[in-house]
Amino acid sequence: MVQGQFAEADKLARQTVDSARRVLGPKHPDTLKSVGTLAAILEEEGKYPEAEKLARETLASAESTLGPDHRDSVRYRYALATILNSTARFDEAEKLERRNLEINQRTLGPDHPITLKTMNSVAVILADGGHPAEAEKIQRDMLDIQRRVLGPEHPDTLGSMSNLANYISDQARYADAEKLQRETLEIQKRVLGPTHPETVRTMDNLSNSISEQGRYAEAEKLERQTVDLQTRFRGRDHPWRAMAVYDLACILALQGRRDEAISYLREAAEHGMPVKTALAIENDPDLKSLHGDPRFHEIAAAAKQRAQAAQ
Repeated sequence: MVQGQFAEADKLARQTVDSARRVLGPKHPDTLKSVGTLAAILEEEGKYPEAEKLARETLASAESTLGPDHRDSVRYRYALATILNSTARFDEAEKLERRNLEINQRTLGPDHPITLKTMNSVAVILADGGHPAEAEKIQRDMLDIQRRVLGPEHPDTLGSMSNLANYISDQARYADAEKLQRETLEIQKRVLGPTHPETVRTMDNLSNSISEQGRYAEAEKLERQTVDLQTRFRGRDHPWRAMAVYDLACILALQGRRDEAISYLREAAEHGMPVKTALAIENDPDLKSLHGDPRFHEIAAAAKQRAQAAQ
């Protein structure tokens, strides 16, 4: 969705919640689903405190009325974990999703698609929290199951390949990451299409791996394509678009193109930058060449302030 669509979806979701609470009661399963939908929209809009409040209320109601192992409770627990992960509270997010994983493995089985998605969620949280080696192990286990159960070109399998490459890259094994990303991207372009969100996400990650190996011109060309696609299909304020713009700023900074890097960094910081990234701008080694520029420190301080307010 783009910004105008989010605003309309937000308005409609609030109306639905108000109607459901009035007609069905606050703890009716359909009311909880409508509240969960509103929380998801708020998260997409970056309104994390309100989204978290609704997610916690929904989960508590579902657990008390349906039980902690009910599918709706598992779903709402995942939604809360996602919000917590987005706001850099990784320990609590991991705890929630590990509980979901235990429930899913016990009630659905280790090879069930939902169990595999939960394994993926745990790996994402671990990687975002700074534990890429643990994330890699879980992702490899999951990928082996997906290739056997779903097939090597299933969209979920391709998503796991892309994530695995990210965790490899996070451990500075950039050539290995690039090889896997190129393999994944070739299949995604053929199976999903060149403008599919997951294809574009892999393009962004591949650009990062190329940049980390010092091939800046090649990385910049690919990153500019990624930014264009994210802008066209995601809108200016989407976090994935913001990260592509941020990555482009990093590539430009590494080439000593300060003014361009500052411009793109400001654009990313003011339009959808994720909390984790905003809190760590001044510690990113790719932006070291911008240190000492008052514009850089102004952008970093403002982004950090917005991120802290969102937690």
